[in-house]
Amino acid sequence: MSTRTAKRSIAVAVHQPGYHRYSGYFYKMLLSDVFVSMDTAQYVKREWQNRQKFHYAGRDKWLSVSVNNGPEPIMAKKITNTRALWDHWRYIKDVYQKTPFFKAYAEPLQEIYSQEWLYLNDLCDALTLYAKSILNIDTPYVRDSQNGWMNNGYKKGDFLVDCIKRAVATDEYDEVIYLPGGGPIREDSYLNKKFDGSNMTEGEKIVDAGIALSPYPFHHPVYRQYQFEPNEPFMPRLSIFDLIFNCGEASREVLESAGKQPKAVV
Repeated sequence: MSTRTAKRSIAVAVHQPGYHRYSGYFYKMLLSDVFVSMDTAQYVKREWQNRQKFHYAGRDKWLSVSVNNGPEPIMAKKITNTRALWDHWRYIKDVYQKTPFFKAYAEPLQEIYSQEWLYLNDLCDALTLYAKSILNIDTPYVRDSQNGWMNNGYKKGDFLVDCIKRAVATDEYDEVIYLPGGGPIREDSYLNKKFDGSNMTEGEKIVDAGIALSPYPFHHPVYRQYQFEPNEPFMPRLSIFDLIFNCGEASREVLESAGKQPKAVV
């Protein structure tokens, strides 16, 4: 009779930090055994690292955090206009003050906006970790910059392999799984491309390092958005606090439904 222990596997998610991340980010966190905040990645303008779209009174509005210019990684980005953050908070209050659970969760959020933040990364983590606690997600949240990172010039697939191997003792597991994102890997994904004359795609580099790629289904959860009129269509990809302010303690259950076909929650 074999004495071999049961196969052990671990799922790792890696994602750049961002300002008011949406439900897909937290669903990935929910599925993973370890979640790495890749703050060592290069900051990219006009993406989700320093901004989020809100919607109210029929209009989209981007709330953007001003940061210094320069080619630094995300962890080094400094906020250049902290006063504007209070305007963000006033706008969020205007949008959500009539939702069922705004008052229940507003005070700690207001405290976050009342602080003098120096680095974008710290502000983003404060928002993310507050939402994580509300959703009762117990997945360890690891900052890559505080996990033995050194700038070795790695890019794309090699960067991810290095990140994962520093976050997880891969030799202690029979299977290490990387969660690349919700839904099938797109044909135009960098994981399916070859760079710098390599004979392997970036995805093949990850697999060659002994890490499996495992995409997962994600269907944006649909729920009643009380800041809108009942006949208005559902607005996806808003801040995770859109879910929290509208669903309260049921937010975790609604988030878990993202692995199933869309179903309205009233």
